Amino acid sequence: MMTIVIMTNFIYNVVEPSRTSEMEEGMYQLRIEHSVPDYNNWKRAFDSDPVNRNKIRILRPIDNPSYVIIDLDFDSVQHAEALLAAMREVWKNVEGKIIMNPQVRISEIVQTTTI
Repeated sequence: MMTIVIMTNFIYNVVEPSRTSEMEEGMYQLRIEHSVPDYNNWKRAFDSDPVNRNKIRILRPIDNPSYVIIDLDFDSVQHAEALLAAMREVWKNVEGKIIMNPQVRISEIVQTTTI
């Protein structure tokens, strides 16, 4: 079985007024990517869950085990933005120690297909 996910991306905090109601009814993904100097230390900190995350998927590129991609799914843009704001507060204490150069993107999930 293969699952295909198609998403549209939009820039954080920019929402077109004409799409607001449509977007509030969809599913959204917050993707966070960053380097980790020590994966095991990062994983311990991540598992302590200081911001009450759920619906999480963690990926590690096969060619770079010191890099992580975290996908978090939400029912609304507002929930994704709220978690991102909480994560930015956490990052103030750990950036440069446990994580390096976090990159984020909120995407609308427009189609998921299982083949």
